[in-house]
This record gives sequence, C-alpha cells and structure tokens, in this order.
Amino acid sequence: MSKKESIAYLRAAKSSVVQWRSHVQGYALGMPVDQRHLPLVHTDSFYGRWYYSEGQQLSSLPSYDAINDYLEDVHHKYMELHKLLQTPIKKAGLFGSQDKLDQERKEQVKVLMDSTFVSAKMLVDATIQLEHELMELSDEEFDKLI
Repeated sequence: MSKKESIAYLRAAKSSVVQWRSHVQGYALGMPVDQRHLPLVHTDSFYGRWYYSEGQQLSSLPSYDAINDYLEDVHHKYMELHKLLQTPIKKAGLFGSQDKLDQERKEQVKVLMDSTFVSAKMLVDATIQLEHELMELSDEEFDKLI
C-alpha cells in the first residue's frame, strides 16, 4: 500500500467515526437506525476492520497504539448506552411519578451519550495525530515502515 492510499484509508476511517456518531445520536433520540451502522464490537466497525488489517502497517508509528484504547473505549461506552436503550422503561409504582422516572432515564441516556461522544472525539483526535505523523514521513521513510 502506498503512502497516499494509507492516508486515504485513514481519512475514511476517521470519517466513519463521525458517521457512526450521527447514527448513535439518532438511535439515542429514538429514530430508526439500521443496526448494521451501529456495531457493538469495535472489531466489527469500519474503523476497527481498517485498524486491525491495513492499519497494522502503521503500527510502528508512536500514535498508533493509543488508537486501540480509544476504539475499545468508544465501543464499550456505546455498549452501555445500547443496553440502557434496550432495557424496558420502568413503570412508576403506586406513589411514584412516571415523569420523574422518564426524566431520570433521559438523563442517564444523555450522560452515556455524552461520554461516548467524548471518547469518539478522542479517537478522532488520535487519528488526526496519526495522520500528521504519516504525512510528515518522506516516501522513502514510509516505504521502510511497510
């Protein structure tokens, strides 16, 4: 793979995180989203498939390793959010308030979604760092890397 192709793959992977984030947001807001766009396991995502295949060629670059942790963290947090969204909504008891329960659930969803998005931003930032490292390499240095 050439340096130009590697940069293109890296940018596509980064773009996939932004698209995935939009799908998560829609899903959390109750919009119908094709579950194929919301993989639960990080290795099933477009980014994960790239990272653990073609992306391995960049593993000697310093910022490469940080991406793995961010990728796992994003999907771990999304799993928590998914689990919450799939849990049936509690019904208020005789003396409880349904509005209060609904508000608590909305707050839980918001907290998990925000946490997931912070991790996604960290993943994008780490990807940008890797992209910069890759672009700073001469073609000869890149060829030695591969």
